[in-house]
Formats: sequence, C-alpha cells, structure tokens
Amino acid sequence: MLLYPTVSARRYLPIFAVITLPVLGTWLEAVEVKAEKYRSARHLTILIITAGIMFNLFTRYPSYRLYSYSEADYCLHAHGCSPAMADYLTEHPLEGRGFNFYDWGGYYIGKGIPQKLFVDGRMHLWSQNGYAPFVDFTAMYYFHDDELFNAYEFGWVLVPLESDIGQKILYSDVLGNWRVAFRDGHAILFTRP
Repeated sequence: MLLYPTVSARRYLPIFAVITLPVLGTWLEAVEVKAEKYRSARHLTILIITAGIMFNLFTRYPSYRLYSYSEADYCLHAHGCSPAMADYLTEHPLEGRGFNFYDWGGYYIGKGIPQKLFVDGRMHLWSQNGYAPFVDFTAMYYFHDDELFNAYEFGWVLVPLESDIGQKILYSDVLGNWRVAFRDGHAILFTRP
C-alpha cells in the first residue's frame, strides 16, 4: 500500500521507510541465516556501505556547504530558483492569475510573497471536482499545450530562464504578448504589457 506513494513522490521515502521498519523487523526475525556460510557477503556489504558513505562525505556534501547552508542555497541548489525573485515579488506584488514553475512554489510561499501561485510542491495530488492544477501544469510546461496555456489567460509567468515556455515567450508570440518584468541568471518573470 505504501509503495505507490513512495515511488510517486520521493519526499515520502524516509517517512514510509520508517513506517515499514516494524514490518521488516518482524519478517527478519522469521528468517534464519547461517552467517558462517555468508562471511564474504557480509564483508562485501560493509565495504559497499563504507564506500557509499565516503563518496557522499567527500564529494557531495562539501559542494552543498552542509554546515552553512542557507535558504538562498536551498533555493539555488535544490530547485534552481532565484532568491532575488522572492525579494522582487515581495516588493512588487503581481495582479491576476499567474503561472509558475512547480518546484518553486513552496519556496516563494515560504518567503511570504503576496501572489497566489498556480501550483506548488504540495499540490501534485490535489484535485477537486475533476480539476487538478498539477495535471494542467504538466500539460502546459512539459507537453507544450499552448491552447490550454492561452485558455487560462495568465497575467504573469514565472519560469526558469532556459525553460521551453520562457524561450517561447521571449522569441515568439504563440503564447501572446509579454514583457520581461524581472530576470536574473536563474529565473524570468513575464507580465502582460
């Protein structure tokens, strides 16, 4: 029962792993293993676990500056969003319905921006009366459903700088007329003129 939610949203993996530990423990009690037959497998397992820990300690964690990791680092490294955009949105509230990149919603909501976002990380399973914003987001962002995008009549769009939607808005008028309200090395904000 817990496998599907675990696979569909990786953030649930630690929670469901802990929940399944009692079941795993009960199962392991019933398993009889003669350790003297598998001594080399035990050493190999210890070696693999040690190598994995060493790899993470010396290659991955130092690049994340584990002990001085800030909210801005989280925004930049975990999701590729823009901390400067959060400041801009707080100081220059947007009006109308907006479209935003899914991964950034939670960070910007946490920073207290006044705009209501189209979709955020808590909404991937939410639906009401057959309407699921994440499904529409996926259709527009990943599958390039320009008709659906135009049907929403968005007043602003907040996406990664190099995203397909961002590039399409910058270099064509398929999605309507837009102006760049804010741009940095990570994100771009379009508003209607």
